Amino acid sequence: MKLNPKIVLSFTCMLLITEIIIAEPKQLICINDRTVAEEEARLRKLGEISMAEVCKSSDFAQKRIFAFDTDGLKNQAESNAEYTLIYACGVTDDTLSVKMTHTPSVISFNWMGYQPVTFNIDRKTLRAGINATRTSGCTLEDIDTSENIL
Repeated sequence: MKLNPKIVLSFTCMLLITEIIIAEPKQLICINDRTVAEEEARLRKLGEISMAEVCKSSDFAQKRIFAFDTDGLKNQAESNAEYTLIYACGVTDDTLSVKMTHTPSVISFNWMGYQPVTFNIDRKTLRAGINATRTSGCTLEDIDTSENIL
């Protein structure tokens, strides 16, 4: 049986397009429950006056952003993700490469700080925090890759 090259090419293209459509870059944005006023007061108490001033124009105290590919949720192995902490109402820390694992009920991001850190997000409620605490609310968003060169 001889295969028609046009059919083979069409089938291959359909598979590639399906894979590109299914694997989507997403980000979980987790905002701490602490209010901007509480964060400003905390920073002033620490003597961090210039950082406290940033709070006057912010709508959050602390934000954690986890960027990942949805393919990482399809297999049981850990996958790579990116983590950015924005603290003190808007001071951005370095972006770290972290490991993402998951169960049917929790997505976990793991990295090494001063000690190993695990940030858990309940998949049903999108409440999140370090280990068993749930001090943040998260939203899931698409990552716009339309301007990416690669």
